[in-house]
Amino acid sequence: MKTCIQGFCMMIITIITILFLSTIHIKSNHQNEVDLALTTAIQQTLKVLDDQRYPIESNEELISEFARNFFIQINSDSEVEFVIYGVDYEKGLLSIEVTMYFQYIDGKTGTVNSKQTMIIDDIKET
Repeated sequence: MKTCIQGFCMMIITIITILFLSTIHIKSNHQNEVDLALTTAIQQTLKVLDDQRYPIESNEELISEFARNFFIQINSDSEVEFVIYGVDYEKGLLSIEVTMYFQYIDGKTGTVNSKQTMIIDDIKET
């Protein structure tokens, strides 16, 4: 009987450890995903502005281009919230914070966020 109780306790401890490690892994994966997606999306957006592949003629168009580039990078099924701190399509400035909401295994909602600011050094004039 003593061996059965010890075995059951070890099984419970193992399950709790696995849940704990998976929770840490899930948050880490989402943080890496949002960091990489934000960096890549801002770089691609400002590259479109710098290369003048097609005209971006307002701050709203620049934000729209950023959102399109960002969602191309995201693979998870998560809710995303953007906070725009600064945008200027004429000077090539984009400063954005992204907050991602996701679900843990136990159903609780977790959040990760990332903030970046990038400026193009020299925009080519047409």
